[in-house]
Amino acid sequence: RPSDSPAEAPFVLTREIPIIVIDSLDKFWAAESRTSLPLHGLRVPVEGDTEEEARRNLAADLAAQLRLLLLLATSHQGEIAPQLKANLAYLKSIMAPAQDARKQ
Repeated sequence: RPSDSPAEAPFVLTREIPIIVIDSLDKFWAAESRTSLPLHGLRVPVEGDTEEEARRNLAADLAAQLRLLLLLATSHQGEIAPQLKANLAYLKSIMAPAQDARKQ
């Protein structure tokens, strides 16, 4: 959910997305729900000592992915792999630059 985005993230969630949270008794692990999200590639869940921390770390990881994909797309004039383009389009649909989201 948008409230899971860390304050220092360059991009923040603008809506809720389906995720999976696993309690492994010593850590919580959060990952996108593959049955609902069209992200391509191997994804490793992110951890946290609490469920809230795992959710925040996942939001931060998604923001970092969006930033990297934007950099790749601009440095290669948009000529990136189709799967990366699909990931970029999806992440842009659920995230916004932090400064824009805070103005709303």
